[in-house]
Amino acid sequence: MPTAGWEPPQRTAGQVVMFVSDDGSQRKDYDFATLEGSEAIKGELLDAFSEAVGHLGGMRRESSARGLWTVVRKTARWIALNRPNATSLSEISVADARMLLLSMRHPNGDLPVSLARVLFTHSDCANDAVIRELARHIAKHSRGNLQPYTEDEWRLISTALRGLVRRARIRITKHRQLVADYRAGLLDNLDARDPRRCTAEALDHYLRTRDLPRTNSGARLTAVGERARAAAGRPLKSLVHLTIGEAWAIGALLIGLTGLNPSTVFHLPVPDFRATAPDEPSVVLVNAVKHRRGSRAAMTVPLAALPTELHPSAADSRPQHVLNTSLTSPYGLFMLLLDLTTLARNWTDSSCAFVFYATSSRGLSDGIPKTTTQLKETWLREFLTGDEAHDSLLTTVDLRRIRRTHLERHRRPVAHTRATLSRYLRGMQTVKEEGFQIVREALDAEVNSALARRQMHVEVASHDSDDPDPAKQDTVLGECTDYEHSPFDGGHICRQTFLTCLDCTNARAFPRHLPFQLAAIDAIRELRTQIPLPQWTFEFSGRLAQLEQITSEFAVHQRDAARKQINDDHRQLASRLIAGELNPS
Repeated sequence: MPTAGWEPPQRTAGQVVMFVSDDGSQRKDYDFATLEGSEAIKGELLDAFSEAVGHLGGMRRESSARGLWTVVRKTARWIALNRPNATSLSEISVADARMLLLSMRHPNGDLPVSLARVLFTHSDCANDAVIRELARHIAKHSRGNLQPYTEDEWRLISTALRGLVRRARIRITKHRQLVADYRAGLLDNLDARDPRRCTAEALDHYLRTRDLPRTNSGARLTAVGERARAAAGRPLKSLVHLTIGEAWAIGALLIGLTGLNPSTVFHLPVPDFRATAPDEPSVVLVNAVKHRRGSRAAMTVPLAALPTELHPSAADSRPQHVLNTSLTSPYGLFMLLLDLTTLARNWTDSSCAFVFYATSSRGLSDGIPKTTTQLKETWLREFLTGDEAHDSLLTTVDLRRIRRTHLERHRRPVAHTRATLSRYLRGMQTVKEEGFQIVREALDAEVNSALARRQMHVEVASHDSDDPDPAKQDTVLGECTDYEHSPFDGGHICRQTFLTCLDCTNARAFPRHLPFQLAAIDAIRELRTQIPLPQWTFEFSGRLAQLEQITSEFAVHQRDAARKQINDDHRQLASRLIAGELNPS
């Protein structure tokens, strides 16, 4: 609870909106004066954005606010170019909304569409019809079509990712040791221009001062830096820090091994190890947060080492020292991450496990790494083969697909409800195919069982069609020879449904029954599109097979003539039969 006198931070000053995360650790200003278009439109966009990133809005992370800001800029630019005379968002029509969405559609998913809806939903000026249109497009272009990777695809991807992580571990460990050797005097016998000594000297200075060596005037000693870079083949600072691509690779592997949401993984905090006594095992408190869970966002649980998803499986019999370093276990990956980012976390005072060196900004960052296809091409260059399909698979790696790969394989909820898991699974092609296979097997079983049960006897003689025995009774689908002695009712009066006639030894089918039978076949086939397929399979597939078998015993000309005789009375009677409305009381 806030302390007495607490007030929320001021988020708006003029045309600047400041984003502040829940814990106050993330802050960023967004200047609406830089937008294109009229001041009126910019003002309404500012109000909507401020609401979305405010205390009651859904934008809880700076990365989310940054994504929404991108949509704000694109919206302002589109309105300025296509509706220059517009003075309010209320003038944006449904047709305008469609064109706006087309302008910001992203090949990697529908995130801009979702954020556009967030923006317009938080505007007091936007039309409800426009908001509904945005929602419709989200449903239409849902990520439900995003499929898991196949076994072979995931093997290729994970192999490349582990290779990237393995190189990071070797590089950072190697240069840590190089600095240790330099400080211990083990490199003193080397020439001052020796690449190893030069690199060690520059790294030592960097680790002590957080800067490259400089002259008295403040200029960098470029000669030292260049020699060090030439010796290592990469920027000096990256020799002792995890790079953005390597952090992304570790995160991707953790997602594949745990099924956790990408945002949750990249914001995993450093565990807070506490022990009640020196001889007792440490306890870790992991305060992972998934904001979309609302009141259940916080997932703080005291555990003996790591979050459940990261803890070694009980079925994993590998020795502890192997698990501690294995790149195929969540535990090993997470522990390696903590080790490789120790220096960066100490320097940034960050509580996030993912802290990395970004070459573009030449600084240390934490949280979710920014990725593009071009960046992935750079990070995974060593693993590209020239084969178009292989290289395209690696350079388009999608963290959401990786998560779905885990969910598809393990079929258990991970930081979400079973209903959410079911929704994910329903959209997966492999799960659909498995479901179809199950239904297909059930269909075969029901059909075979029904055909084996069928007892109705077919009389194809046409003369009986016009001269039914008055001592016998028609039962819609056939004729009953002994209604008072049912084999299903212990020899007593029949109390079965009329569909049971198909299984009864007392039942006879004559040509006069063909129109009703064919109408019943049509009704059952139509019902297949109206009720869930499993339900239809178990309730009606067998009856359909029986009727099709019975009608096939009549001659083609008899079936053709009967088909022409079908009228509305036949169809209505068939529908009532299938609905159970004609069953004996």
